[in-house]
Amino acid sequence: MSEPLVSVIVPVYKVEAYLDKCVESLVAQDLREIEIILVDDGSPDNCPALCDAWAQRDERIRVLHKENGGLSSARNAGVAIARAPYVGFVDSDDYVAPNMYSRLLASITAHHAQMAVGGVRGVYANRETTAGNGEQFVMNRTQAFKEFLSGERLRIWVPVKLYEKRLFDQVKFETGRTYEDLLIIADLLEQCEVVSADLEPFYFYMHHEESITTSSYNKRTLDWVYAAEHAREVTRRVCPEALPEAQFRVANCYFGVLDIMLMSNTPVPRSDQDRVVNYLRTHWQEIANSPYTGKARKLALQVLRVSVAAYKQLVKLQNARYRSA
Repeated sequence: MSEPLVSVIVPVYKVEAYLDKCVESLVAQDLREIEIILVDDGSPDNCPALCDAWAQRDERIRVLHKENGGLSSARNAGVAIARAPYVGFVDSDDYVAPNMYSRLLASITAHHAQMAVGGVRGVYANRETTAGNGEQFVMNRTQAFKEFLSGERLRIWVPVKLYEKRLFDQVKFETGRTYEDLLIIADLLEQCEVVSADLEPFYFYMHHEESITTSSYNKRTLDWVYAAEHAREVTRRVCPEALPEAQFRVANCYFGVLDIMLMSNTPVPRSDQDRVVNYLRTHWQEIANSPYTGKARKLALQVLRVSVAAYKQLVKLQNARYRSA
């Protein structure tokens, strides 16, 4: 087997129904110089056996069995044994187009970039959505900070990108936290001089829930805010020109957490809700004046300033419209 150009790391945990389709999409890549690292994160189902069976079928597949440590732990373990100069990540219930890694690698090498980002196709039970229109462009560090934090064109999701492996020499996924993608993006961008984009929808992201109506709030939900505030502090230090975008991302996460709180089917500590509501009310003018804040969000903000109960009704109405779309 020739030396791989790309190592694709796939954390595996309780995904029996989806794993084969995921791995099939990686085996079918038109970039043949690829290694596929299946990290069995102590999965209690038949996934460990499925991983081993795949390794028997294709010599490019390596399997790492480890104790359960969560998504970040599995990603870190995969990076640690990756042999290629470039690494990518795929969640084991998703799948990718056959030309994803050849195109992203071509984008990186053509522009001497340290990271390349692709487009996404959201796959729901009854529909698909596309985030990515085939546009191709190149960014310097400041432009990349602005684009990723504003979210207007680019997704922060870890799996939709290809990275120079060296970016992870000093930066690790933080274990014990959720919203890992947002938590690590600024640390990775700090090391990049050039980021390229090829927004073909290469990555098929499977949505298993249509709305937040069945969401359960827990303390880890606040990791969303923690991640955004970490990204803001890195931005303040490394790329202050993108601070407005980072502030917008923080506010957006506070709104997201509040929506989960209000739709939660489990009790929410009053102190947690007060913290989130107070932030949004205290920063309402800054949020309203942001060029990234849309009309609907501005209206919701004004409602929230008056009444949390009224805001909750607005969220319920918006969610009902989303589900019926």
